[in-house]
Amino acid sequence: MLYFDTSFLAPLILPEATSDKIAAFLRRLPYAELTVSHWTRVEFSSLIAREVRMGRLDVQAAARADARLVVIDMVVPDGDAQDRATMVEILMLGMVGGRQRSLSEWRHLLARGGFALERVVTGSGSYCALEAKVA
Repeated sequence: MLYFDTSFLAPLILPEATSDKIAAFLRRLPYAELTVSHWTRVEFSSLIAREVRMGRLDVQAAARADARLVVIDMVVPDGDAQDRATMVEILMLGMVGGRQRSLSEWRHLLARGGFALERVVTGSGSYCALEAKVA
């Protein structure tokens, strides 16, 4: 098994001086022996999303990379329902000017960044993993 991390794979999508050498190197390796961790996939997706947001990579190139963005955060219920996430939002607003978002607000925010929400995995309490793909 051959493991590759984000810094090694990034030049395959983001042009760098080493891009051609890395692509040629990987082409010579047996495909079945190549692997990355889930963490590398998260880092890579974050890198691609940042490059799209900063205007250094177009959405089509990001889509070819099958970029995904995973956000782990609390999701407050729509409306006026009271729960733990709503209480945390009030604390965040008062202490650091931050906020929690509802699922509809996450959808809107992700869409503004060029992503479409594909899946929501609920965890303990109000925490969720929001998985988005380039729209």
